[in-house]
Amino acid sequence: MHSTLTLRGNLKLIALWCTVLAACVAAGLSGWWSVVGFFTLVGLAAGFLQGQAIRRQPSAFQAAASAVAVRKALLRSRPGFASVLLLWLAAVALLALLFVAKPPISLQAVFAAYASFALGRETLALPAVLSLTKSAPRLPQNGA
Repeated sequence: MHSTLTLRGNLKLIALWCTVLAACVAAGLSGWWSVVGFFTLVGLAAGFLQGQAIRRQPSAFQAAASAVAVRKALLRSRPGFASVLLLWLAAVALLALLFVAKPPISLQAVFAAYASFALGRETLALPAVLSLTKSAPRLPQNGA
């Protein structure tokens, strides 16, 4: 099973996105809270869909040994496909904001928006990841 599908890996990702978001806020993020809030909601929706995909096909995710295999497992179900689609739509929306927002959006706000998306996604998918970890077959220890 890929490391991002383990409890430890998922908690590391959550800590990373919390750190990025906190750094953006500490550096004085202002004026873009509605954008950050919107991306949080989109991330929560993506996390819900990702969790549904994991619950529907746990064996496909347990067999995934790489990030590409995880992505392929996600794309095999409608909720997983929708989760990946939300990720891409969020990325395109952030790029569009960089070029068309008036006043121009700061890179700090872009990082905060993406971090809030990723934090929402990882947090809402965490229960499914936890159940996946608990149901994963255990490999025998050496000498056992």
